[in-house]
Amino acid sequence: LVCATPPRARVSIEAVMYAALAVAALGFNGPLNRPVAGRANVVMEKSRAVPMLDLNPALSGLLGAETGFDPLGLATPGNKQWMREAELKHGRVCMLATLGYVAADLGLRFPGDAYQGITSLTAHDAMVSKGDMFVLFLCAAVLEIGGGVPKVFQMFTGGAAPAGSPSGPGEDGFDPLGL
Repeated sequence: LVCATPPRARVSIEAVMYAALAVAALGFNGPLNRPVAGRANVVMEKSRAVPMLDLNPALSGLLGAETGFDPLGLATPGNKQWMREAELKHGRVCMLATLGYVAADLGLRFPGDAYQGITSLTAHDAMVSKGDMFVLFLCAAVLEIGGGVPKVFQMFTGGAAPAGSPSGPGEDGFDPLGL
């Protein structure tokens, strides 16, 4: 038994379905912008580095912020100190790594026969195969935990540093030459 509907009823159901789809598609459109009396449009200042993006207001007062380069929006008022500290720390680690790479090629080696004849290019693999890289990792971890964790707590809590200790980003108290 086949249920047949008159052609006239089928057309009206299709018309209702098309109308419902058209109305549903309008739901994805934003509201119409009608001018409201007494309301001014706010236009954000654009970044000079990336002109299609708005200038991040948290960048004001930072060195290098005059071009407004923050495409990911990472700079917030709460993490400026954290980002300064991280930039200084990473820069110092990179300088030490470069110094170590050059020093190995200039002949500076650990004492002992096991470390002689190692070049800058082969030093990493030799240290890993001998197990010395893990000891180096532990030394770095102790320095990072001992010096970095208190600094992180100080920055996140916004508290003052204890008397006699450094307080700003990059001020870790290590200045053997008194510069």
